[in-house]
Amino acid sequence: MTRFSLLRFQGAELDETLTAAMLREARRGPVEIGLSTPCFEFWLILHHVDCARPFQSAEDAKRKLRETVPSWSESNTRFADFADGIDAACRRAQKLSPDSGEPLKNPSTGVWQLVARLQSGPEAR
Repeated sequence: MTRFSLLRFQGAELDETLTAAMLREARRGPVEIGLSTPCFEFWLILHHVDCARPFQSAEDAKRKLRETVPSWSESNTRFADFADGIDAACRRAQKLSPDSGEPLKNPSTGVWQLVARLQSGPEAR
């Protein structure tokens, strides 16, 4: 059975050392990870808009998310604000990074792969 991990590092942006360590650890067991560069909020942005421009920082991506979803805040992330955009987010993310071969590509997210596995049912896990 595969475990899915969606880790969110508060205040931390992915770098080569952290990414390599996470990928190494995931390979040890039945774990799949969905990395987002520069941060998880980029995945949320894709639920609402196409966005292929690089971000200067995680804070830059969070500003874009607040512009896109004015009611959003880190302490108030509501599923209802993003539920209708899951399929669109998956398509947009896949278009940006179809094989997730570059986990630090800015911007990129592998969360779409986790969502696809979950949507395909327990036999795929």
